[in-house]
Amino acid sequence: MTAEQIKEFCRYQHKDLCYKILISKMPVGYVNEQVYKLPKDMEIRRAQLENEEAMFIFVEGIGMKEIETTFSNPAIMQRAENRFTFDEQREASKEALGEALTMEEIVEKYLK
Repeated sequence: MTAEQIKEFCRYQHKDLCYKILISKMPVGYVNEQVYKLPKDMEIRRAQLENEEAMFIFVEGIGMKEIETTFSNPAIMQRAENRFTFDEQREASKEALGEALTMEEIVEKYLK
């Protein structure tokens, strides 16, 4: 895989995790006082499904074996050009959440 492909895959994974964290915080059902949240929650679910579909198409194009080989090889993943940087995490989070946060900041904000 090229550095661009590695980063694109990381972007899909990062956004997927952002969406799944938000979805995990959604109520199972909505009462009258919460109904105003439903449209936004449905938009998040839609975005997660679209991201998941795009990631599936990406994986199909590259091949799961190639992805596994690349990501399981420390020599490849430790190269500077293959790292998914904090700035890139913030960009992906901005697309998914509307906030530029690293994964650590997302966990701190949404899971604690």
